[in-house]
Amino acid sequence: MSSETMACDTSMSNMVSKSEFLYDCLTTMKLQECHKDYLCSDYLYQRPERSDNKKMRRENSSNCVSSANSDFSAERIEMVYRQKICEWMYRVVDHFQVSRDLVSISISYLDRYLAATGAGCNTRVFRLASVAALYIACKQFDMSRSFIKARTLSELSRSEFSDEDIETMEMQLLSTLKWRMNPPTAPCFVRHIFTILVPRDADSMFPNMLEDSLYFTDLALCDYFFVTKRSSVVAVSSMINAIKKRCNFGNLEQDEASFLVKHICRICNVSDSCIDVKASQERLWKIYTESDEFKELVSNTLTVVEEPPITQCFLASQTFCSSSMVDSPVSVAKNVFN
Repeated sequence: MSSETMACDTSMSNMVSKSEFLYDCLTTMKLQECHKDYLCSDYLYQRPERSDNKKMRRENSSNCVSSANSDFSAERIEMVYRQKICEWMYRVVDHFQVSRDLVSISISYLDRYLAATGAGCNTRVFRLASVAALYIACKQFDMSRSFIKARTLSELSRSEFSDEDIETMEMQLLSTLKWRMNPPTAPCFVRHIFTILVPRDADSMFPNMLEDSLYFTDLALCDYFFVTKRSSVVAVSSMINAIKKRCNFGNLEQDEASFLVKHICRICNVSDSCIDVKASQERLWKIYTESDEFKELVSNTLTVVEEPPITQCFLASQTFCSSSMVDSPVSVAKNVFN
């Protein structure tokens, strides 16, 4: 056997092994996302709790940090607050040039914390929990090891929260989440699926497909609609919309697009006709059609895009672009709720 043949066989063997490993990862992640500790309820609009449970949860939240313990009759959190916090986190990680995946992890912490405490906090505690969630994610998952420190986050809050406040809330979050700090996120699903789908020459075969898919997961993260959706559903919906975008504005043929969609669903063991996938895909496409990127694409092409039907309209989500990395992050205290 020639050396070239042996090298080819070794390469193929490594690809198969990597593919099997990724399939195992996806299976584990799908099991993990269905675990009760990683599921998230509709914490803003769920049924009213019994008064004794509500009182207990309020006390749990109010005692977490003394400086954030303000009157609970103050303004309560709403969907738009969560969206603004999410956008603020993206600006922070872009400014410090750390992975955007940290925002998905941080928001998972925040959503599950609010669900566990019955969203029994005012906007000030909500801001503190958001800062602490980002702090934990940076400490645990920033592979550059130049993670954003508590002092830095304190300064970004215009000293509304001290280092001690953030670190105390950190322990409160860890305790409330039962130390379940490795959530399966939509971007992680997308990367695993994409690697299995296109193990070699991905950029040349499907230019920008991965980037587009991750962009759709960014849009989903900012929308409260997706709080109760499983990450695998969000990932598949995002990839389907990335393919749809390539069909409408690129050179991807319909037959090839249909094959890719079926292959993606088969890899993740999710049906493209699943109610959750269809609803998520339509919701994401609706948000996308209201973005600056979509409007720019439409203005530069003659392609007519038919919008899918959707029963509800949501706030237009800002386009997240790499140019934001050169801007200084906005203070969480100053602008998040103004």
